Amino acid sequence: MVEVDLDRVVEQVRNYIDSDSVRTPFFVAFNVKLDLVQLRNRLSVCSIIRLSDFCGSEDATLDEDRLVNAVVNSNSKALILLGVGEYCELIDDGSLIKRLFDILPIMTKVVVPLWDGHEELKKICGADPRMWGRRCVCLPCVNKHWRIRVYASGLISEPDAIGFKSILRRLEEGCDGLVTATTSVRLNPTWTVKVDSAYDIYKANHPECTLPRAFFSDTQWKGLLDDERVRSDAFDSIDVCAALYEGVTENRYLQFVMAKTEHFGEWKYNLMTALLSLDPSNAGFWDFYEERKKIVAGFDEEVTAEYVRETRRFGEPERQLRYLTATTSVERYEILHVLAKCTTVPDCLKRVYPLLWEYLKEFQFSGNGFMDVLTSYFAAYKRQKIANRIEPVFAGMVREVAEDRPQFILPSRESILEKLDCGHARLFWVDALGCEWLGYIQAAAERLGMKLRVTPTRAILPTITSMNRGFYDEWKHEKYTPIKSLDKIKHGDFEKDAFTSKNVPSHLPKELDVLDRVMRDIHAWLRSRAGGKAVLTSDHGATRLAVISENCTIWEMPEKGKHGGRCCKVSEFDGDLPPSSTKSDDGVWHVLAGHDRFKGGRVGDVEVHGGATLEEMVVPVIELELLDATVRIELTERKYKITFRDPEILLRAFCTTKLDRATLEFKDERYCVEPDGNDGHYVIRIPKQPTGEYAAEFYDGDTKIGKVTFSVVSGGVSINKMDDFF
Repeated sequence: MVEVDLDRVVEQVRNYIDSDSVRTPFFVAFNVKLDLVQLRNRLSVCSIIRLSDFCGSEDATLDEDRLVNAVVNSNSKALILLGVGEYCELIDDGSLIKRLFDILPIMTKVVVPLWDGHEELKKICGADPRMWGRRCVCLPCVNKHWRIRVYASGLISEPDAIGFKSILRRLEEGCDGLVTATTSVRLNPTWTVKVDSAYDIYKANHPECTLPRAFFSDTQWKGLLDDERVRSDAFDSIDVCAALYEGVTENRYLQFVMAKTEHFGEWKYNLMTALLSLDPSNAGFWDFYEERKKIVAGFDEEVTAEYVRETRRFGEPERQLRYLTATTSVERYEILHVLAKCTTVPDCLKRVYPLLWEYLKEFQFSGNGFMDVLTSYFAAYKRQKIANRIEPVFAGMVREVAEDRPQFILPSRESILEKLDCGHARLFWVDALGCEWLGYIQAAAERLGMKLRVTPTRAILPTITSMNRGFYDEWKHEKYTPIKSLDKIKHGDFEKDAFTSKNVPSHLPKELDVLDRVMRDIHAWLRSRAGGKAVLTSDHGATRLAVISENCTIWEMPEKGKHGGRCCKVSEFDGDLPPSSTKSDDGVWHVLAGHDRFKGGRVGDVEVHGGATLEEMVVPVIELELLDATVRIELTERKYKITFRDPEILLRAFCTTKLDRATLEFKDERYCVEPDGNDGHYVIRIPKQPTGEYAAEFYDGDTKIGKVTFSVVSGGVSINKMDDFF
């Protein structure tokens, strides 16, 4: 069998048509659409007969006898018979070719283009040279074939061909691609694929998909095929689920979920809960945790509430906490419930609820004496606000402070504001912002690249806005509109839902949102104002513990308690007063400095103010500026040798700028950073430490400017000076 080009084929076909010696049909083997089209065009003298015209009905096979009779008795000089090879392949029966090979038309010459007929002609003609060129010829064989995809009824709305006759007609025209069709005729599986379900269609369109048919319902598979539908990009949707199984995802948590999921009904549940099957102590747990958090952040509260209930299977509060996130309100409330059961704040809270972790961060007031009291007091206050209970030791501390009232030694807020350099300053007043927020404000400032200076001051008694807004009204420079949202939350004016509870400070997440926005707004303003300074302060603070205690004084005043019972008007009929009571500056009010209330006062739902506790009365004046990013401080030596004779360790540091109020925080204590000459070198004396590795943080005032590590080695160890520097 010799393959020849189209010109040679056309020449041999014309010789056949013009000859008188050959009456039987002439066969041309081809399998490329373009070859058939060009052959027909160059043999335009030939009439056309299509096998499809001889099908019994729209979905019936060929009536071969009628076809043969029409060909034999045709009165055309020459004709081209289309569809023979395609028909034989479709029904997987080549007998028609042999029958046509031997017919003797009466008047006409018959040219039969035979699709993919190279092997069939080789069988019929063998190596007989008299056959090749006289009875048949072959165009070059190219491995390019048509395919038929046959769909079950109702699966496809607009197939390329409906019925066997229509399929054959498309192939006769020279199709060499995919044909979508419907037919009841059984077709050769070599060239056809049966599609009996929407799943089969999807698999045909997405051969890389590994999902089994049972994963989605028939309705869902059909929905995936609907090009008119609105596609969802939510992780729990069938669109995203199918896409993930089609391709490759680098998200290991998703891979984990996919391995656990046998059908779509489990998909959303597994997305939420697969993490619960992992032990938090396992390596990689927190990577899975972070990947999951991004996925489920947009899930609705109902689904999240179900997940929260699942986490309660772990009796140990700290372990349950590790499976929660702060991305939804129901989880934030659950975190508060879990923390109330913990004896200490778990370190994992830093990952689970970063803003709450920053809120609980201890703020160290600069100085000694009463400043140390403030540091320990507010750390304890926040811990008990979270736990929703008052510790006996703390209650004793409160009684002592309430009777001694050391807060009165603090400067007034107004006196500090008067001394500030306000040329480029803008005043921000957040109503009810007490010193409990200093740890968070310090952390947020560090996160946003701001330096801060904090001065604790005292408010005017009673601690209500009407007595404490003069500082804002009298401010002569630029000032921001008063921010009242924090105070409204403390008064219970916030949106509550089914998860809000009096047993925990449910309002705290909303307070965090307010302070987060305030700090971002201040940062944005500072960035827009070169050399600007923000002054953040408040009229008063508030107390959660006075609500929790629910204690009334045994003394009942003629004037009933006001503002949650925290104060009452002075009356000429007043009897004995509790030791924790003091008078307001103007002598008009009795004010309580403990966590009880005067009889007759309405019990607060969330928080109250008006009294003289430290959380109500001590308000911060906070100066904020953009931090100079070029400031660098580091230890000039990383290893420090000690002997039994050394009473302390002398750390040495270098800073790129002059420091005025520098300290080193080491093991929760602050140590003075002293200049060592005038060239940027400093020394710090810390207590003698055992050998080991240590970390510490440098502060300039209340701003953290650097974190350092160092090691302490035994006096007998030789230190390589080349390793002593960063």
